[in-house]
Amino acid sequence: MNRLAILYNITHTWDSDVDIFLTPPGGSSMDVCTDNGGSSDNFTNTVLDSTCATAVTAGTAPFAGCYQPETTFTTLANTTLNGVWSLKVAADANGDTGSLQNWAVIACTTP
Repeated sequence: MNRLAILYNITHTWDSDVDIFLTPPGGSSMDVCTDNGGSSDNFTNTVLDSTCATAVTAGTAPFAGCYQPETTFTTLANTTLNGVWSLKVAADANGDTGSLQNWAVIACTTP
């Protein structure tokens, strides 16, 4: 069984403009964090993991720490880790700027 999480760093001047979607190999796009954080800035060493105590919808910027994604990752437990993973980050408003600094899929596996 696999347990998955994602780690990312995003600089953005208005977090509630940011929409983040994860696509696993051969899978469909999942909404993991959309329109959260109000007018505050940045996602700093943010971990999304279904086992975290706080939902990302209840978090506050700079979103440093561990949060439950908007769509649970438990459905990914048996997903193959091999293949192309993608993270789509978009801002849905004009006037503010930002960029995805880095991201990673974190896999905890049981042999």
